[in-house]
Amino acid sequence: MNEYKKFARRFLGLELVFIGIANLIYYIWIADPEPVLRKLQEKTDTIYKVFYNRTDYRTWILMDIALGILFFMSVFLVTYMKKKIIKPFHRMEHLTEELAKTLHAGDQVLLTGTIYTSRDAGHKRMCEALAKGEKIPFDPTDATIYYVGPTPAKPGQVIGSAGPTTSGRMDAYAPTMMSVGARGMIGKGARLPEVVEAMKKYSGVYFGAIGGAGALLAKCIKKAELIAYEDLGAEALRKLYVEDMPLVVIIDSEGNNLYEEGRAEYLKGKKN
Repeated sequence: MNEYKKFARRFLGLELVFIGIANLIYYIWIADPEPVLRKLQEKTDTIYKVFYNRTDYRTWILMDIALGILFFMSVFLVTYMKKKIIKPFHRMEHLTEELAKTLHAGDQVLLTGTIYTSRDAGHKRMCEALAKGEKIPFDPTDATIYYVGPTPAKPGQVIGSAGPTTSGRMDAYAPTMMSVGARGMIGKGARLPEVVEAMKKYSGVYFGAIGGAGALLAKCIKKAELIAYEDLGAEALRKLYVEDMPLVVIIDSEGNNLYEEGRAEYLKGKKN
């Protein structure tokens, strides 16, 4: 029993040290610094009394064990749910037709692979080139195009802020791009019915990126190479390599639309 109590005292004493340090940090950097020592002494005395005089050692150790079990269970559940909810695209170079058909509106993905940037000015030039029977600056087969006009990169950066632009500006060109093989589109906002019909015809997928978080999205971009239309500035075509870029499937290859489904689900819940 004496050995048991000695172990318990050491165990609880270690906890007391950590709690004391935490309180000291709190009172020095967060709270009013004037009564620091007095408040710390009072709190430490209270904790000491609870630990050593008013709580059975066995009870306290069992509580610690239970908290440890709960912690590891929480880690397991978070990891498990992440695997169930987030579908990572590791080493994805092209969004193939087979892969596109496995995605559904509302799916969350982490994109890793090569994508291309273009906005309306770049799309206009590419569609004009295709109309003349000319090739465009990159192979569109299974390509994913990010609707973005990044800001200039600061020294030491791969790219500047790279948030999505409004996808509707590319609606006039998206069906043509999909007809020559482009499959994935990344942007924000709604799409016209003709774009959705083209997605159903060519198994395209429209991903939504987080608007207003361009600086954070830029951290996912590991390589950036200007490949064409340099005179367009921010709208020039670029080849990017991204890692774990967080996206949501807004419209899938069957035409299911998260914006419509989400609105309907909200209204349904509101009625209930």
